[in-house]
Amino acid sequence: EQPGSGARKAAKRALCPFINGRIIAIADEGDFWNLVETVRHFLPDMNLVNLTTSLHRLVKLAPKDLSCMQQPDFQEVLGGVLHNIRGVLVQLDSATPSRCQTLSNILWSLAVLQYPCEEIVVIILRLAGTNLLTFQPFELASSLWALSRLGKCSQTIREIADPLFEQAVPHFLGQVGQYNTNCLVMIISAFSTAEFYRVQVFQSAARRLESILKRGHFQPSAIPTLISAFLPTPIRNQEFLEMLARKAIKATSTLTTQEIVESIVGLAEAKICVWDFYAEAFRVLLSRPGPFVSSQFTSLVRSMWLVRDCPGSITDFAVLGMLPLCTKHVDVFDSE
Repeated sequence: EQPGSGARKAAKRALCPFINGRIIAIADEGDFWNLVETVRHFLPDMNLVNLTTSLHRLVKLAPKDLSCMQQPDFQEVLGGVLHNIRGVLVQLDSATPSRCQTLSNILWSLAVLQYPCEEIVVIILRLAGTNLLTFQPFELASSLWALSRLGKCSQTIREIADPLFEQAVPHFLGQVGQYNTNCLVMIISAFSTAEFYRVQVFQSAARRLESILKRGHFQPSAIPTLISAFLPTPIRNQEFLEMLARKAIKATSTLTTQEIVESIVGLAEAKICVWDFYAEAFRVLLSRPGPFVSSQFTSLVRSMWLVRDCPGSITDFAVLGMLPLCTKHVDVFDSE
């Protein structure tokens, strides 16, 4: 070791907590481009925690349309952060408990950016696979959710992530009682999106969610995601979907217009005939001024067709729900 190198390392270690504090403080101010420049300034002195904090905060503050991905300044800083993250990760031997959240945050950030950095994902999968049992419920759920999204962007990631999904099955089943609603939603969404249909995972999650539903500890915004996740035929759970439909009746007014449309279409596709839900959903939609888009009406018309053979009042569904809504917003229809 060269003279003075120990002192330099000690100074850098002392600087890292300060860097983290600055990154968080600037991010809390809400100025995205100020945060970009702050990360650029401190980048050469960052450790893995600093790098992950920077990536995570940049992603949370980025414009929802990800227009920043086309900006050279952001591209340069993001590239530098990811390059340094890879450089640190490649030197690690395993995913210690203190690093699990770091790995999970990196995957989540890449997924939100829709940036399938295969080099980093390969390293994280190696580290996670050696110590999966050290992942807490939120860390595992968030990691699998992110991998399922990245797998949609990269066939390579989809293929190399399969072993981790398989390894996660017994881990999840053994700890399902520790999973809250958010974690369960992410787990179910991840397995469904990745088309990794392990019936025991969905059955176990449904039982746990039913218990949470009965206690009333449930976020209405999770309903559309769960409906979509439980739709695929291999794991479709009619009883659970009916319970979600009944739960959604009182929660419909708290959902966004798009969430209501997705819920109607999803339940119709599953032939769930809880007509009180459809009536309330159309009542709420009819009470809203908009804005609506033509594709939403296309989806609603399709849902009416899907439930045409179900027992119940299809006339009420069409006449009391669809026709008044279409009449009110016919100006947004396209020619088709």
